Amino acid sequence: MRALLHGVVRQARPLERGAFMEREGASYRIGGETTPLGEGFYLLEGPLRVVVYSDIPLPKRAEVLLWPPLMLFRE
Repeated sequence: MRALLHGVVRQARPLERGAFMEREGASYRIGGETTPLGEGFYLLEGPLRVVVYSDIPLPKRAEVLLWPPLMLFRE
């Protein structure tokens, strides 16, 4: 089975520590390396690989807080 995790960025800032993933209530805060995919989408590679959408450009190393829920799409 292949799966894709997807989230929408609520807040973003430059990452100042190592890659991580934490829960904050119903939201997730994730930090890692970003790769632009186009049209506001990024691959965020930290403890997990997550495709995120952001209205603002993300730095190469970003810490993001995602709007809930973190979505899972599978084949």
